[in-house]
Amino acid sequence: MATQTTQDGNLRSQIVNDFLTCQICLGCIKCPKALPCLHSFCENCLRDYVSSRQKESDVHFPCPLCRRDIPLPPQGVAGFPNNHLLMSLSSTIIKDQTKGSASWPGVLQLTRPPSQKKSASHSNHRQLKLCFGQYGSYLQEFTTPIGVAVSRNGPDKYIIISDKRDSRIMIFDQRGTIKAVFPCEGDIYNIAVTTSNKLLIANANASCSLVCKYDLNGRCIAKLGSQFTHDTPNGVAVMSSGHVVVTTTEPALVYVLTESGRLTQQFKGSGLYGGLLKKPCNVAVNHRDEIIVSDCDSNCLKAFSQTGKFLYDVGLKPAQLKSPQGLCIDSNDNIIVADAGNYRVVKFNAMGKLVDVLVKDTNQIDARMAGRDIKPQDVAVTDDTIVVVLKGREFAEVRVYDYTRPSVACTCM
Repeated sequence: MATQTTQDGNLRSQIVNDFLTCQICLGCIKCPKALPCLHSFCENCLRDYVSSRQKESDVHFPCPLCRRDIPLPPQGVAGFPNNHLLMSLSSTIIKDQTKGSASWPGVLQLTRPPSQKKSASHSNHRQLKLCFGQYGSYLQEFTTPIGVAVSRNGPDKYIIISDKRDSRIMIFDQRGTIKAVFPCEGDIYNIAVTTSNKLLIANANASCSLVCKYDLNGRCIAKLGSQFTHDTPNGVAVMSSGHVVVTTTEPALVYVLTESGRLTQQFKGSGLYGGLLKKPCNVAVNHRDEIIVSDCDSNCLKAFSQTGKFLYDVGLKPAQLKSPQGLCIDSNDNIIVADAGNYRVVKFNAMGKLVDVLVKDTNQIDARMAGRDIKPQDVAVTDDTIVVVLKGREFAEVRVYDYTRPSVACTCM
């Protein structure tokens, strides 16, 4: 029995190494695109490879492996066909090595658990409860973590991460143990969770939609906003009505869609009173269904009504934010913001007043990481914790902080 298990493991490893490894990034192949020479590579890796070797007038490039001259489709790398054989093989072969271990039905399981650690080397305003994940190309590691959400209902609260470069969703339990990972179509950005624990994923791809809806088993159950496939979505949030709010950076717009994907509102703000959006990054919705957008080029948050009327800004006067990224709303309508340009996570009350610095000096998170420019990318909140996604140069990590202590008035800028 042990011999058979060993043989099965060796066969899986050989298949992964020979067929499921992208020869550009040397990681597990994601969204494989097949070239005419029959070699396949990750769609994102191939796009980076082509753009780094092309001049504007070029319509050909050499295959990274055989060097055969490859014509570029009019749609770019997205125009190459998907390698459905590799996608199916990947879904079949990558499972738990240990038989009888608890598995997550319907999604890719990991071969080994990620490193989990607590660190006392960095003093934050809030107590660090848990730290997990690291930068790398293995299935359980991050390359470009960009979004975070927490499942809403049920006895288990899962931390859900979107990893942009590898176009995949990673699901962790509250102890930081990886439970599942599944690939997504297109280039994914931020994520939100509905009241029924469905995942809404902002998706930038000309052949896809603004938002894809998945269940926790990795099954795509709906695509919303297919009429806006050439926009570049970034943030996504859910209103109490179930309507979906999506921000796009190109063009700078906010869309409000019904659960079936029908457009109900589209706005970019007004130039009057500073309400015009320059670069809407992420979005959250409070209990009054006000739409709060992080406008990273304006260095503030901007709040709008459901119909797109500009209501107020947050953090603009005095200048309290610099390139804000992800944000979330707690049960008291406090706004928690990943203040990336200031290397911190801050909290505004429901009136827009800065009341607390929750996490500070992320660029000094570890003396060994000097020069990595580590910034908070996104935040999520539960009743007693704050989850922060950190990203820097060859650095990626998720940190969970205590959120039970009462906030105090903050006078720092």
